[in-house]
Amino acid sequence: MSRVLAKLVGDGRLVRVSKGVYAKTRINKFTGKLAPAATFESIAAETFRKLHIDVSHGRLAREYNAGTTTQIPMDGVVSTGARRINRKIKVGNRTIKYEKARPTVATTSPPCLQMGASIVAVPHDFPWDTTPAALSGTQPKLAGRMIDGKFVAGLTATERFERWNLCEDLAQQLVAVARKDAAKHPQHSHDETLQRVRQGMERKGWVEVVEMDWLIKRLRIMLGW
Repeated sequence: MSRVLAKLVGDGRLVRVSKGVYAKTRINKFTGKLAPAATFESIAAETFRKLHIDVSHGRLAREYNAGTTTQIPMDGVVSTGARRINRKIKVGNRTIKYEKARPTVATTSPPCLQMGASIVAVPHDFPWDTTPAALSGTQPKLAGRMIDGKFVAGLTATERFERWNLCEDLAQQLVAVARKDAAKHPQHSHDETLQRVRQGMERKGWVEVVEMDWLIKRLRIMLGW
């Protein structure tokens, strides 16, 4: 079995995440090269779930999601409480780091983030309503849907997580694209490069306008621009 895994890793069809843990790859739709088939955060969360390791958000992630800071956490930091964990979890050049301090205020995760996946948190500034409805008439109106007997305006927590996961995945894939474009056109400013990336994305039609705004802001941070 180890030979089979080694061959799959060597062929680029799998990447080693941790001891005994591997993740599938796929063709990056922008670069045409093999890359992990999910985001770093999702792979790490699934790894913790499969290993039955209970973790929670790191301090910076909690502060960001609470709106007390605008600094988006770049490192994958999780809180392990009083438990000591030494297992190395790495995807590409990103590695999970551990904090021992447990949150002083109890927090809950959306339903789709339960079962050990609490490392994944939708940023507070990711939009809840991605496609505002245009309703006729002069009176103010609120568009919504009836879900499980409840009136819901905008996205549900699960839908919002799925939309964020898509945008985060695209942003991570676009890092290489932006760097390549910047190297090819050194006369362009960072803003011009990001605008070129945005225009290419807009032609795809994969995300809504407000999601694109967030995606480009996220990409800028990931690039350090």
